[in-house]
Amino acid sequence: MTVSGSDSDGASDSALRAQRYEKIFRHSNDAVLIVDFESEAFVDANPAACEMLGYPREELLSLDPADLHPGEMDRIRAEFLSQVYENGSGWTDDLDCVTKSGQVVSTEISGAVLPEGETDGEPTRMVAMLRDVTERRRRKREAERTFVELEGVLDSLNDLVFLHDADGTMRYVNEAAVTRLGYTKAELLDASPQELSSREDVGRYDALVERVRKEGSVTFETTLVTAADREIPVEISTSKTRFRGDRALLSVARDVSGRKERERALRRFKKAVQQAAHAVFITDTDGTIEYVNAAFERQTGFAAAEAIGRTPHILDSGTHDEAFFADLWGTLLSGGVWQGEIVNERADASEYYADQTIAPIRDDDGDLEAFVAVSTEITEQKKLERKLTEQRDNLDVLNQMLRHDIRNDLQLVTAYGEMLTDHVGDGGDAAEYLQTVLESAEHAVGLTRTTREMSTVMLSNDADRHPVDLRDTVEAELENCRSSYSEAQITIEEPFPAVDVAANEMLSSVFRNLIENAVQHNDKAVPKVAISASERDGDVAVRIADNGPGIADARKEAIFNKGEKGVDSGGTGLGLFLVETVVEQFDGDIRVEDGPAAEFSDDVAGPGTVFVVEVPTASSAA
Repeated sequence: MTVSGSDSDGASDSALRAQRYEKIFRHSNDAVLIVDFESEAFVDANPAACEMLGYPREELLSLDPADLHPGEMDRIRAEFLSQVYENGSGWTDDLDCVTKSGQVVSTEISGAVLPEGETDGEPTRMVAMLRDVTERRRRKREAERTFVELEGVLDSLNDLVFLHDADGTMRYVNEAAVTRLGYTKAELLDASPQELSSREDVGRYDALVERVRKEGSVTFETTLVTAADREIPVEISTSKTRFRGDRALLSVARDVSGRKERERALRRFKKAVQQAAHAVFITDTDGTIEYVNAAFERQTGFAAAEAIGRTPHILDSGTHDEAFFADLWGTLLSGGVWQGEIVNERADASEYYADQTIAPIRDDDGDLEAFVAVSTEITEQKKLERKLTEQRDNLDVLNQMLRHDIRNDLQLVTAYGEMLTDHVGDGGDAAEYLQTVLESAEHAVGLTRTTREMSTVMLSNDADRHPVDLRDTVEAELENCRSSYSEAQITIEEPFPAVDVAANEMLSSVFRNLIENAVQHNDKAVPKVAISASERDGDVAVRIADNGPGIADARKEAIFNKGEKGVDSGGTGLGLFLVETVVEQFDGDIRVEDGPAAEFSDDVAGPGTVFVVEVPTASSAA
């Protein structure tokens, strides 16, 4: 048979292709089988197929495909063979093969029609390439199990976790994201990171993804918007990862609302401290100054740059000894708060007094972290205290003079004046002059007594109070006034409580002034004074009622003013002022009420007056 040139070239090309196919077939690392469509028999198998399935070539070619895929042939015909037959090619990644040893090998198979195997345009043979994916599937299953476990961990986190592609397609969200943002999981998976961000941050997404691509991870702050349109400030850390074999981005968002609020509060606090009128400085536990406010600079004369990094020793005036500072540091290092007065030295070497409080600052574990000191300058106050002390001492000397020297001399004048009465007749100028002397001397004695009592009040303080028997005090002053004013009827109404009150010896002057006032300013022929008392809620109310002319409403407050006295009064105008001052020192109260007093049983003409003194009992004041 003679072959023309063109026919010869065609045959040569076919031979070359056949040689190439044969070479690829024999040396391929993947298992390759040639399958007949009609009989479904194996026509050929390469060495890799024999090795993977464990059969010699001749034995493998004698097998029925069902021997390799027991129970799977119907599915193989429907899903794979028909696909190759109709489309010319096909693929499946879900096919198990049973080897000669009985081992199951997971494979993925791709198939294609062999052009040389067509008859009348219909395919008769196909080539099937099998790849062992057992290990890959094992890793995939392991990854799936790991992800399920990881999903449980991620769902337990308080942070919001998002797994998404670079284009924003959401692949996974944890339960915290669902709870905090108020969306369903399906809604979040259907959303993109841009759709969850505030309008101001939407445009940043592409730039952030590019940064992650270049740097591997990035941390930034943004704002997420909830389903209720509420904004949540968050800090997000985004990094590259893989999800089920594909590239993805893992974003972990932490709600920083609390931190933001603490930062705002810290800024407000720092601003308040910086603008405070008191000097504030903070040191570490070794005493090194770490912060000073503006008031510190003004108070000490040291600029912040000069003070920070140094110790408070720069303020040491040399006034205090080592024991003083040992006590201070001992209190602080034991966790206590130190408070006291200290003499410091300014940058210009001038001294000043300060009332200082130093407190420890502890960390979250309760360990000492630093100390904060608040210092108030009291230099002018100390000067005033010294001046007041001097005045107090001078007043005490004056009180002693009034109590002893002047009062004794006046009593001598009174005594000698009374002795002269026997030598002066009842009439005449001499008797009148002598009476004036006696009255003036008695008035002067009263003035010294009032002045002495005023100075006593001015020199006393709250610490001077102690239990005083109320009834004994009232009865003693009642008897004194009966002796001085024999024409008056002064009585105590029973029952009178037997109780101690928190007072001192000045309580006597309160009742003496009130009883004398009730008698002296009475316009009746027989002045009547009734004294009663009642105890309630830790206080005792003493009522001193008289049958006098009464006090107009307009004057009820004014009568307690210093120097205030009645039109016909010859007194100093200090009596009721003294009474109110003393009662207030006892944490008590005094008021005036109208009569006629219910204390009197007979018909009393005139409005009358009632002074009510309320003082705390000794037990309630303890």
